[in-house]
Amino acid sequence: MKNNNSNYQRFTNNIHKKLMLIFILLLVIFVPQVYLVKADITFKLWIANTFQPTSPRFFLVSLPDLGNQRYADNSIGIPRTDLGQIQVFIPKPLADQVDYGKIFVSLNGQSANRITDKVGLPDGKLLTLNLKRLPGFLLRNGNNSIEVSVQPNSGSALYGSCVLTSSYNQKTSYTKGVETFTGKKYAIVIGISNYHYVKKLNFAHADARLFRDFLLSPEGGQFPNENISFLENEDATLSKIKETIEIYIKKLRAEDLLIFFMAGHGAPENGDSTNPRPPFYYVTVDTKLNNMANTALPMELLRNKLTKESRSNRVISFIDTCHSGGFGQDSEEGDLAMRSLSNDLTNQYFESSLYSEEGLSVITSSDINEISYEDPVNSKEQRWEGHGVFTFYLLKGLKGHADFDGDKIVTTGEVFSYLQEHVSKSVEEYLDQKIKDPIKRGKYKGQHPRAAISNNDKIQLSLVLKTSLSEKRTIIERTTSKSQVSK
Repeated sequence: MKNNNSNYQRFTNNIHKKLMLIFILLLVIFVPQVYLVKADITFKLWIANTFQPTSPRFFLVSLPDLGNQRYADNSIGIPRTDLGQIQVFIPKPLADQVDYGKIFVSLNGQSANRITDKVGLPDGKLLTLNLKRLPGFLLRNGNNSIEVSVQPNSGSALYGSCVLTSSYNQKTSYTKGVETFTGKKYAIVIGISNYHYVKKLNFAHADARLFRDFLLSPEGGQFPNENISFLENEDATLSKIKETIEIYIKKLRAEDLLIFFMAGHGAPENGDSTNPRPPFYYVTVDTKLNNMANTALPMELLRNKLTKESRSNRVISFIDTCHSGGFGQDSEEGDLAMRSLSNDLTNQYFESSLYSEEGLSVITSSDINEISYEDPVNSKEQRWEGHGVFTFYLLKGLKGHADFDGDKIVTTGEVFSYLQEHVSKSVEEYLDQKIKDPIKRGKYKGQHPRAAISNNDKIQLSLVLKTSLSEKRTIIERTTSKSQVSK
C-alpha cells in the first residue's frame, strides 16, 4: 500500500513539474511578445505625435454658401471661389478650455481675425470668416489654405490646416505696358543639389546655373558679371549666403532692380507641429535638420533685409523649393523625381515671407499642397532637358514665348501667365504618360505656379532678340483672335 502511495506521489509530482515547465515556457514565449507589441505601438504613436503635422481633427470647417455640412477633412473640393463665408467650428470639450482671444485663424497665409466673428454655441465655439468684409480675402483659383491654432488654458498649443481646392480654369491676366528704370541690375542666384545632411536633388544647381547664364546674355539684360552672385552646392553655405545678402542690400538704391533666384529645399522648423506658425527656412548646403535655427536661412531674416534695410522697390524672387517631408523619401514610381511632397503649405510660407506691397514680388514653382517636378536622372527621356519643369518654362518664357503682345519685351506679369499655363499642362501630360494605373495616378497632383506680384508686374525681365517661326505663328494667332474679339 505504501509503495502504491509513493508511486502515486511521484507521478503527481512529475505532472506538477511538467505543468510548471510548460507554464514557464509559455510565459517566456508570449509575455515578451505582448510587451514588444505594446512597446512597438507606443513607439509608433510617439513617432506620429512627434513628427507628423497636427491634423485638423480638433476643428471642423463648413461652407454656408454650399450647405451646412461640417468637414473634418484635410482637403475639401469646392466648385467655385466666390464664397462669402467660411466657418470654423471648435467642438467641446476643447472649446471650454480655450478663450476666444487664444484662437487664431489665417487664410492663405494672412491673419483673418479682422474679418472673423466669434460666437458660442451649446456644443462649441463658431468662428465665421466674412471674406467680403475687407479686400484681399477672396478665395483664389486652385488651393486656399485655412490655418487654425489654439492655446488651451492648460496644455500645449494645437495647430492644424485645411485646404480648399477649386479648379484652375481661370488664367491670371497680366497688365499691359512696360515699366522702364534707369537703375542698376543685380542678381543673387542660388542652387543646391548636393546637400551634406539632407536628401540630394537632381538638377537644382543646374537650374540656377542656366538662369545665371541667361541673365548674362543680351536677352536677359546683360547683367554685369560683378553684379551677379552665384552660389552653387558647396559654395551655398549659411554664412556665405548671409554675407552675400548683406553686401547686396548695402549696394541697392531705390531705382535698382534685384533678381533673387533660389532652387533647392525649403522647410519649416523640424518636428514642431504645435507651433502656430513655425519658423520657415531655406535649407543651405550645410543645414542640419535637428538644428535648423542655427544652420538654415530664416525667411523672416531675408524678408527683413529686403524690406526694412533695402532701399529698392523692385525685388523679384523666383523660388523652386520643397518641403522637409520630401527628405529621405523616394517617389513610388521610381523615376518620377519630385522636389516636394503633397499636403503642405511650403510655397504659401515662401510667398507670405517674401512678398510685400512695397515692391517685393515672388513667383513660386507650385501651389500649396502640390509638388515640383524635375527630370529623372537616369531616364532616357529628358522632357525638360535635364532641369526642373519650372526653370525650363521660366527660361523659355523669358526667351520670347511669354511675349504675349509681341512688343519684344517680356514683363513679370507676362512670364507668370506663361508659367501658369505651360507648367501645369506639361506636368499633367507627363503624369498621364508615366502612370497608367488610375489609382496611382490619382496620388499625383499637378503643378501650378503661384505668384504675388503687386506693382511689379510691368517690370521688364527680358528682351526678345530672335523670333522663331513657331513664336511668329503664335503671335499672329494671338493678334488674329484679338481682332476678331474686337469686331
